[in-house]
Amino acid sequence: MVNSMKQILTFMGVIFVLVGSIELVAFWSVQKSMSTYLEKEAIVTKVETDENGNRSVYVQYTIGDDIYREKLPTSASMEEGEKITIYYDSNNPHRIVEFAIKEAPLWVFILSGGIFALIGCIFLSIPIYISYKKKRIFSYHFIIYAKIEDVSLDEQVTINGRHPYRLEAQYQNPENQILYHFQSEWFFQEIDSVLDQYQIRQVPVYVNPHNYKEYSVDMSQIFQYLGK
Repeated sequence: MVNSMKQILTFMGVIFVLVGSIELVAFWSVQKSMSTYLEKEAIVTKVETDENGNRSVYVQYTIGDDIYREKLPTSASMEEGEKITIYYDSNNPHRIVEFAIKEAPLWVFILSGGIFALIGCIFLSIPIYISYKKKRIFSYHFIIYAKIEDVSLDEQVTINGRHPYRLEAQYQNPENQILYHFQSEWFFQEIDSVLDQYQIRQVPVYVNPHNYKEYSVDMSQIFQYLGK
């Protein structure tokens, strides 16, 4: 996996983790700020509509022996005389809202934020896993040279609105005549011109000598030529 792919996956992972974390923290903060709000029945005493069609709703409610008349911060369709449920701040009864987020199903916010964070962690884990896998395969110090068969777009994968390329190669083991097929990791650069210009027909492949299914196609030389 070339740096551009790693950077894209890392960037996407960070974005998803941030969005999920921000959603969870924002909900927790709002819920904490609403912890002092209590439910109360109120009656709509007046509804005003200005020349732009904006509505102002005024309600009356009683707390203990005190009667409060306040403007409700909403433009909902309410009529005078209608009984509604409001939430008032026990530390400041003049402060009211129509809806308290603490009444919302907590699992919805946790699930939404958690899914974003999980997707982000998956994106971040892919480059880490691939690096670990390559390091383990490189430790065998066993290289074969496979014949390049094709370079094509992987249309089953879309990353950031683009299909990545993959190089395909094959190698026939001279000892047992078994034909092995290899695929490179995804990359975005167009390399056909490099292969033709430098007449590159083979690509080195690091393999586990005991299991050729564990391999890593070495694209470093091709990308070095691409940068010239």
